[in-house]
Amino acid sequence: MWKGIPLILAGILLASFTVAQIDFAFAEKNTPDKFAPDRLLIKFKKDVSENKKKDILAENQASEIAEISQIGVKILKVPENALEKVESAFRNNDAVEFVEKDFLLEPTAIPNDPGFSNQWYLTTIKAPEAWDITTGSSSIPIAILDTGVDPTHPDLQGKLISGYNFYDNNNDWSDVFGHVTKVAGTAAA
Repeated sequence: MWKGIPLILAGILLASFTVAQIDFAFAEKNTPDKFAPDRLLIKFKKDVSENKKKDILAENQASEIAEISQIGVKILKVPENALEKVESAFRNNDAVEFVEKDFLLEPTAIPNDPGFSNQWYLTTIKAPEAWDITTGSSSIPIAILDTGVDPTHPDLQGKLISGYNFYDNNNDWSDVFGHVTKVAGTAAA
């Protein structure tokens, strides 16, 4: 029944992967030059009441369209032709901690993998944006708990350390489904 399926990494398969050498094209500029022409980001000082905030927004023809609640920043819609004027008015208001344009950033780290466009899940998990922060380290071991891995796969060969098959109580951690080899390859990359 389940005997042929090593639930390997229902134990721990520690895979020490060397991060694949991926060429990334990093942007040379640190400051973005594109921004939403009708949006500002604003954070009010802690002691400002909700009514006062609403009054300040109304005085400047701004309306709240969303909030990043974790950091207390409001995303505002402002008249497109008055963006600079409204930003300046907020900047000079004692109730405002900070205000800035809503800059549009494009991921700058793009892998040279010819299959990247077919790997939809990398965009879904926002991997390109994460690669702008870090591309990883080959010294970090990765543990994957699943049904095994193919140690002869070209992307993984020579990069694995011993795992354990907790289901069969042995060291056979062959990938019987093919799934984990894909997971391990993605994690390593």
